[in-house]
Amino acid sequence: MENGDSKDNTIPQLNAFKIKLDKANIQNTIITKHIINRTYKYRRYTFLSELRNEALKPLYKLKWDSNDTRIIFLNDIYYKVSSVINLINTNNMEYDFACGLDFYYAFYDVLVSRDFSKRNLMNYYPYFKNPIDQQLVRNGLPIRVFSGWNGMVIMKATPFLEHNLLFRKHRDGEKMESECYFICKDFGI
Repeated sequence: MENGDSKDNTIPQLNAFKIKLDKANIQNTIITKHIINRTYKYRRYTFLSELRNEALKPLYKLKWDSNDTRIIFLNDIYYKVSSVINLINTNNMEYDFACGLDFYYAFYDVLVSRDFSKRNLMNYYPYFKNPIDQQLVRNGLPIRVFSGWNGMVIMKATPFLEHNLLFRKHRDGEKMESECYFICKDFGI
């Protein structure tokens, strides 16, 4: 879903991608029009929660095998198709949630990213504080984390289809965090 407000070449690229998915007989829905208008009443996390939940709606209208279905969210990043495929195939697809690392001069997404002990990652190499995780980074191997997003994420559809999982903002008593952090927190339903 592209909320119809990009000023670059996103919409034609997504339409071309849809043609390729259709030719490959891959079920998909790509939306490239304004769905939610951002107004003064929306705070960033509330707006993004609603936008992401809107993007999930087609998931519930098609017939999917929830164990074999993956949801891909791409943020405003440049990526290669091979990178998407590599991320999908992480750990032979034995994961609930997989994301890469997003860089903008340094590791960018420290707002959402937490190691498996829920500690924030660092902006600089090797990004993790735990020596075992640091070695996995050096070896280019997957690392188990509590949360992440980093421009592109692949998620198993089961929590959405079987448990009605939705993106959300913080609840009373919770620290304000990104909707991407809370979806990771809630993913272990």
